[in-house]
Amino acid sequence: MENSMDRSENLPEANSHVPEYVVVSKGRACVECKKHKIKCEMRPNSISCVRCRKKRLKCVNSNEIRRLLDEGEIWRTEYSSQLIQLRSAVSTLLRANNLPDILSFPVKAEQNDLDLPESNAVDKRLSDTSMQDETPLAEMPLSAPSTSMTENGQQANTNREAGMDQVKELEPELVDAPMNSVYEVTKLETLKGYSKGDGVSTKSCLEEDFISAGLLGLEEAEMLFSFFYRTMNQFLWGGIALPYNDLESVRRASSILTTAILSVAALNLPNSNKAFLNCYNEYIRLTFTVTLSRNHSLDELRALIIGAFWLPDLSWKLSGLAIRVATEMDVHKSVRRLIVNGDENEFERAKIWYLIYILEHQISIAYGRPPSIYEDFSVQNYNDFLKYRGVTQSDLRMIAQVALYKILARAYKRFGLDTDQCLSEEDLNDLRLFNLELDQWRIVWKPKLEDSPYVGSYPAKGVIWHHHFGKFQLNGLAFRGLPPNGPVSTDRRELSNIAIASAVATLHITFEEEDLRKAISGVPIYTHAMVVFCTVFLLKVAWKWNRSSLNIDRTQVLSLVDNVVSLLSSERVNEKHIIHHSAMGLKAMLLKLKEKDRSSESPSSEQLRQIDLLTGDLSFGGFGFDENWTAFSMSTYDYFM
Repeated sequence: MENSMDRSENLPEANSHVPEYVVVSKGRACVECKKHKIKCEMRPNSISCVRCRKKRLKCVNSNEIRRLLDEGEIWRTEYSSQLIQLRSAVSTLLRANNLPDILSFPVKAEQNDLDLPESNAVDKRLSDTSMQDETPLAEMPLSAPSTSMTENGQQANTNREAGMDQVKELEPELVDAPMNSVYEVTKLETLKGYSKGDGVSTKSCLEEDFISAGLLGLEEAEMLFSFFYRTMNQFLWGGIALPYNDLESVRRASSILTTAILSVAALNLPNSNKAFLNCYNEYIRLTFTVTLSRNHSLDELRALIIGAFWLPDLSWKLSGLAIRVATEMDVHKSVRRLIVNGDENEFERAKIWYLIYILEHQISIAYGRPPSIYEDFSVQNYNDFLKYRGVTQSDLRMIAQVALYKILARAYKRFGLDTDQCLSEEDLNDLRLFNLELDQWRIVWKPKLEDSPYVGSYPAKGVIWHHHFGKFQLNGLAFRGLPPNGPVSTDRRELSNIAIASAVATLHITFEEEDLRKAISGVPIYTHAMVVFCTVFLLKVAWKWNRSSLNIDRTQVLSLVDNVVSLLSSERVNEKHIIHHSAMGLKAMLLKLKEKDRSSESPSSEQLRQIDLLTGDLSFGGFGFDENWTAFSMSTYDYFM
């Protein structure tokens, strides 16, 4: 029978005799005929065999089932790939237009409302194959995807179903975060990764923010924003942290960024205590929400950065929070994506990561604590970042700081932060090498920075300022762990004198350079900390190390400190500003030291004891600030409350 069938298929159609039915080969028999081990006979142009038609059974070829399953798997793979590609494209468009991340949009369409591709007809074709044997399989209607229903008739939407899109995004990466694998297995929404979007904060609303609520007048808010934009914003390397030019744009973008800007502005203006407290309290409230939020934006990062740079009671906490939020958003990968992959959409995110790097190292130095960010790809390849065509003078100023803290971070790693650990004579040779690197840094970067229409020569003069800061911190390590007036080797004395000279140069340039003198109140708190630290250091050395043959003159120190106190006291700022407290503390310290100095050229043991209580142990760690103050320190003032 099979041979006759084969011969009939090879004859010309016009001369062939069409039989009533043919026997299908064993390999092509339908499932029912195979099950009963009988011949499967098929009429020409029919999709059901004779037996299945008579018995009104579903006639499904086993090869057809395999083919349909293979087609379904191919479709699922292609559809998943296209879905990921579509998500990536939409996210790029949203980010380019400063719109919210795609995950912030609600899913409004029900599953049974979606018009999916016709590959979803596979289930229908499997279930309804024998309904109309004369109807070609390709012409069968598509069936809507089935949905599970609750007792109330509503579609069930379990955590497992809701998380499938995110699982698809994780599949391409074999080596991923462990918790992503746990989520892939459990589908628990509480384990799902944090949003990596960088759109506008969903918690910003112009009509519902604290200005609309009447906590701050619109006219006063406009004045505060304008003041911040012209001054503090320019000290932050030309306004890199703020991409908005007016208050309304900021308010529409992010409420927490608005409060951060206005809080810092009010802190730097006199007679603005009420405005500051209102803005500051609102900023604290919104920061709490960011801490536990699973969705973040670049504007929230900007708000944390601005607050950390200028609010001393929050700086350490905000710096750490900014790092965590940035890594949750994959901002730390942006420099690599920009340099290696050429993704221009990562340029703004890359600058944010560099800002966080600078912030973290400034705050770590100020508080004498180890930094949380190491020398990663972004720090090692900052020169490649500068090759990007969109780089401006603001970016040069920022990268100059990155280069500086790369050097100081290596010094921290080499010498540590233990203030009791005295450097060996061999360590002093490494100190000299770091000194050369700092000198080279100044030579390279100072000529590159141009004057600013807002802050004059501050960019280039700021390089000199920070060069003195770095030399002071680095060479001050020569004092570490030494008793006052103890024996000092020639090499150690030389480096100690460099530290003294750098501290003196810091104070001289602070009140002698006009653009730096004008900037003193508006610069970030790290600069305030370093100026006051140099002042206290010189006082301690002049009164406690006066018999160690160091190049320091008590009269000169008193004159310098007088000038610093006069400068800080003359600044018209909010009474809660850190330089206001610093001026009061330095003035009190200076008056007592002058009184002791006038009472006797050779102070008695009791007077020396009182001076010791006043100035405290030097214990110079080189990378510390608050722990080296006894008379007044950042930890002893409750600035804002």
